Amino acid sequence: MPADADVLIEEQRVSAKVHQLRRDSGVLGPVCMYALHKIYPRKGGATQGMRDSASRGSPLLFDVAVESLSLNVNHGEVFGLLGHNGAGKSTTMGILSGEVAPTGGHAWLNNKTAQNAALKTRVGYCRQEGGLQEQLTCREHLFFGARVRGIREADIPARVEALLQVLDMAKYGDVRVKHCSGGTQRKVSVAMALLASPPTLLLDEPSSGMDPFARRLLWRTVRARQKHQQREGTGDGAGSQGATVISTHSMSEAESLCDRVGIMVGGRLRCLGTIQQLKRKYAHGFSVHLRTRNQSECVAAVKTFIVSVFHTPGEAPERKGGAGQGTASLGDQDQVVRLVEEYGGQLRFWVPAGLVRLSSFFRSMEGAREGLHIEEYSISPPSLEQVFLILKPLRFTAQPFYKIRFHPTSPLLLPASPVSAEWNAILFV
Repeated sequence: MPADADVLIEEQRVSAKVHQLRRDSGVLGPVCMYALHKIYPRKGGATQGMRDSASRGSPLLFDVAVESLSLNVNHGEVFGLLGHNGAGKSTTMGILSGEVAPTGGHAWLNNKTAQNAALKTRVGYCRQEGGLQEQLTCREHLFFGARVRGIREADIPARVEALLQVLDMAKYGDVRVKHCSGGTQRKVSVAMALLASPPTLLLDEPSSGMDPFARRLLWRTVRARQKHQQREGTGDGAGSQGATVISTHSMSEAESLCDRVGIMVGGRLRCLGTIQQLKRKYAHGFSVHLRTRNQSECVAAVKTFIVSVFHTPGEAPERKGGAGQGTASLGDQDQVVRLVEEYGGQLRFWVPAGLVRLSSFFRSMEGAREGLHIEEYSISPPSLEQVFLILKPLRFTAQPFYKIRFHPTSPLLLPASPVSAEWNAILFV
């Protein structure tokens, strides 16, 4: 898949900011990544065996987790990182938190490198899983985390109780974590990330396992934090704002919280922008849903009718957007109506935007509704989930691994630095 224009623009913008660092240390946003790479050796081989194989001239296979990721998150922004399982989201979050060392490239949080130990009190990190002690209660976790964070002892009880109330965990405060549900455990992880009111927040699939009510409590908390940052800064007297980076599989979560989103495919950032921008660019069309009698003749008649509605002779298709826009959208790949779902008399069609004229659509539907026994119908713009599903199959065309040949003087792991001549001399596809 060709690189998205917005991703290329972001890479150029980040590169320019990085080159300004020596003159102005404040040019970066609260979260910035430049040419990040992370590769892992294929499982099944010992380190010494790999070296021996390399010394005989055999290339080694490494899986790519993150490849050439450049991104700058703005002050006060909630940025959503989307992608299928194995796309590299958690690895990216691990690099930002300092838990994972990058193979190449740099990451900055609040103008300091992500590996800087001094950042630990200024970054809240909710891991995807783990990080909790089974024998401790929910309240004990928060007290322990507050002391590690350096919060004043006199302020800890009030802050802990406030978080228990805000996240609806008060009744589980004295329950050991091992006896709590998965959703409650996620709440504990989120609460620990929020304890010190850090300017930068990293949330790796925070709502996983939560029920809808708990999920909305989390969304409300993140939104309230964002508004507070935008209004008053971080509240620590620094006079600067932080940001929130959240990875998620929930499209509704991304639509509810995120100012911008990026979709990762095969370790690379494939598209970037606001939700509306991605919808216009990658899902250039409409979804038409109908319900009719669950009879074969009715369903067949409706299918024929829908195709005729959007292919009326003498009507030139109405194309929206400029030339070249939405090169990966369904509408540009296939300028025909497609049946997406069919079950129990319900039909869902995908219609490219160039074929849709709302006035003629509603006029035709109302005129044929009784004759075709159509009980209800609707037409809606694309959702973020449809954008995700359009991009998801492209992961199979992504580069699955690197072939690496180590020179006798080269270390086993590549240095944690931006892509350079040394990198290019060692790494090749």
